[in-house]
Amino acid sequence: MSDTITILTTYKDLFWIIFTLVATIISILTYINVRKSIKQTLYDNILKVQLEAYGILLQELKEDKGEYFFSLDLENMMKFNLISHLVGKDVLQNIELFNNIYNIYMMMAEGENEQAFSVEELSRSLEEIKEIEVFIEENFVGEEVIKEKESLKEKIRKRFHKVSMGKYMLTDIRGLWVNTPKSGETYHVIYQYVHNVYLPGRILRKLKNFEKAYTGVVLGTMHKIVLREEDKIFRSRGGEEITINFDKMCNELIEDKSTKILFRKYNNLKREIRKSLKIDAHW
Repeated sequence: MSDTITILTTYKDLFWIIFTLVATIISILTYINVRKSIKQTLYDNILKVQLEAYGILLQELKEDKGEYFFSLDLENMMKFNLISHLVGKDVLQNIELFNNIYNIYMMMAEGENEQAFSVEELSRSLEEIKEIEVFIEENFVGEEVIKEKESLKEKIRKRFHKVSMGKYMLTDIRGLWVNTPKSGETYHVIYQYVHNVYLPGRILRKLKNFEKAYTGVVLGTMHKIVLREEDKIFRSRGGEEITINFDKMCNELIEDKSTKILFRKYNNLKREIRKSLKIDAHW
């Protein structure tokens, strides 16, 4: 009888060991399958986000760099800023179109752009302006503006003084740089993907390089060209007449070395996106 009990106890222990082993194996396999399923779902979602981003970026980058460059509305942006600065300094007076542009400019600077204007109307107004004639009155005091002007680096650093958290007050309109609505929308498409963690590292690197080159053109070269034209006026004497040709300014921007860097970064970015999508056979 005792032998029978011993055998049953042994089988019971063996059964329990086998049962525990099987249960453990099943649990491990279940965990692996669940984990694989979750990872696959995440991978599918990430791939979906990436494909959507590639499509939007390629559409925004246009067919070629020339078309993309002009879609940035850079010439109108130069007009928008320069005219507004001159109105703000009382150089251009009593001209309804220029006053309207200046009012829109200041509304946008204060964050009221949605109610301030019609985008199409503003674009049409700016596109109609090919050049402006500035007559310097006898009592013009432009030299005072030049004497007060800081270097570009200092100007950018000091042009705002902090009022409260997140709010700044402009101390000199010549330190203010405002995008046109069209250029702002175009740039926003690029900017929103610069910090997208779901894009591959190689795409993000080229996207950031392109974004830096773009802001270098807009906030660097364009700003210098506009300030130079303003200085030309502020250094003039009473009775002089100054002509500002915007086509010439835009051509200068296109030929500048910083713009050529932008084009190179543009080609690198577009090539990398097309490579990821395997659009071209030789890739």
